[in-house]
Amino acid sequence: MRAKKRIRSRKGFTLAETLLAVLILLLVSSIVAAGMPAVKQAYEKVVLASNAELMLSTAVATLRDELGTAWDVQEVADGVTYFSADTTNRSKLYVESGTIKLYEYSETTAAEDLLGITKKASAERELVYHAKDDTALKLVCESIVPGTGENKNTVVVSGLCVKNKDNVVAQWGGKTAADLVIPVFSTRDED
Repeated sequence: MRAKKRIRSRKGFTLAETLLAVLILLLVSSIVAAGMPAVKQAYEKVVLASNAELMLSTAVATLRDELGTAWDVQEVADGVTYFSADTTNRSKLYVESGTIKLYEYSETTAAEDLLGITKKASAERELVYHAKDDTALKLVCESIVPGTGENKNTVVVSGLCVKNKDNVVAQWGGKTAADLVIPVFSTRDED
């Protein structure tokens, strides 16, 4: 008997209280839902900038690795040629439509000519590949030329940046664009 009285005496939520709680829950949910696109956009912007910085640092490291131990650097119409320490082949580093490209071609020595050995030429390739998961970013460069004057044994890379469509996301030199000057092991004679 006492248990029945206790159950009947307990009060629950009224209809008005329940509707008010549901209304507050709906308001909070709509505010959170309205802010989600802004949060997603901010996240994508941060990720894009991070990927651009990674692509730029990879490009700089690759260029330094490629040219740091190069020798016999010579200027050609659209870039530089040099003997690569890695492959011992003559390589051509150049810019085509803003993209840094590398072409390696083998040269046979006199002994190899006598023996009839022929080397297979490599095809051109992009020096730094785009991230497969981020096709929105593109590495862009203006020119690659040997240094002059006091910086004779260097290669100067100008206009190195990463773009998203037409917007520069990351560039060498930070906020102000700067040339990347790479010291090379070169056999060029001093003037």
